[in-house]
Amino acid sequence: MLRPVRIRHYLAVMQAKGFAADQVLAGTGIDSRRLQDPNYLIDARQCRKVIGNMIELSGDPGIGFETGHNAEPADLGIVGYAIMSCRTMRQTLQLWRQYSSSLVGIMSKLELEEETDDGLTVSVVEPTDIDAIYIFCVEEILVMMYKIGGILAGGEPVVRRLEFTYPAPAHRRRYDEQFGCPIRFGAERSSAVVAHQWLDAPLRTTDEEFNKICLQHCGQILQQIESSGPISGRLRDIFLRSPRTLPKLDAAAHQFGMSPRSLRRHLSEEGASYQKLVDEFRADLACEYLRSTRMSTKEVAYLLGFKDHSAFRRSFKLWTGKTAREYRQQILQVG
Repeated sequence: MLRPVRIRHYLAVMQAKGFAADQVLAGTGIDSRRLQDPNYLIDARQCRKVIGNMIELSGDPGIGFETGHNAEPADLGIVGYAIMSCRTMRQTLQLWRQYSSSLVGIMSKLELEEETDDGLTVSVVEPTDIDAIYIFCVEEILVMMYKIGGILAGGEPVVRRLEFTYPAPAHRRRYDEQFGCPIRFGAERSSAVVAHQWLDAPLRTTDEEFNKICLQHCGQILQQIESSGPISGRLRDIFLRSPRTLPKLDAAAHQFGMSPRSLRRHLSEEGASYQKLVDEFRADLACEYLRSTRMSTKEVAYLLGFKDHSAFRRSFKLWTGKTAREYRQQILQVG
């Protein structure tokens, strides 16, 4: 489960382009009236849908550059204050890796990997499938590193090279303008090699005592999110980790440390059922693949874990009232 801190920022970016909140939040189930509520949580599926809506409404597949560039530390809630009070950018990245997803609502997750003479490799965790939303997340997080890192360190990151798993996008020019270092597409992972001297230089805004207070608060909020979020939302997060092999109810219950009977009861109290959540997740993902990729229905069926293509066709018609071909044709006509 995620705090909707970034969602508020996305709405502001889109409002400046003339799009209303209900357009950006369409189909997400997010209550715009509760976005300022510190106890209000959303799930990763809802966040992905918002990003997809932003790309579709703006017609700009590179809008992640804009949302990243517009980010300010103060926009990031308690995590923003925590990173501003760190000793070095290395500590900032470590803190960001731990808290940015749940407390800020950032979809992309960073891993700090091997140290070499060149620097520290910072990679963006790969999802099961590379799509437009993943590319948005990679672009946004790297631009944020340049923007916010530049503010805190008094100078942009010293990045030796950048690599991306996906092919060069149509807006490749933005990469050259923003990053100014060697760039390679079609690599094994999406990563940046950041120089040690930039990572370990003291930050201008360091405040060790205040940082301790911020980290304590971050830990308390994270614990609260992990223990109190709706079971249905936490299940969707599990589904996103392995969309091809969704766990059976018994296995999902085990992950929550409860019996299958208890899981059914919790879901019933939330007005949901396990099968309904599975169907909603598969339907959302199928529609996203059909809308944003050129994959065949057989490929989509495979990615959703269907062994039988005809079973996928029947399920999609049941979920949406349309065949996959009818759905895709309707999207093309609207576009």
